[in-house]
Amino acid sequence: MNREIIKIFTVMWLFGMYITLMLTFVAAYQSPDKAVMVTINQAGEAEVEFFMLLGALFLATMGTMYIITDIKRDFVEGVVSGLGRETT
Repeated sequence: MNREIIKIFTVMWLFGMYITLMLTFVAAYQSPDKAVMVTINQAGEAEVEFFMLLGALFLATMGTMYIITDIKRDFVEGVVSGLGRETT
């Protein structure tokens, strides 16, 4: 699988998880009891979601490693190219 696709998936997945967490928090905050009930098997979907989350965890971990590697490579290249510049 293309590394760029995995990196895009990772960023979108993490953003989606953030939105989900934020919406849950806002729903709880807006309720009179400051609480919400989250059900994970209301329609019998828990097993499918479990395997989807495991697969997404694997892809997100790979994507995070790729992104960190790219950041480190870009940083090292920037430092090395900065060392090669002559100051006058």
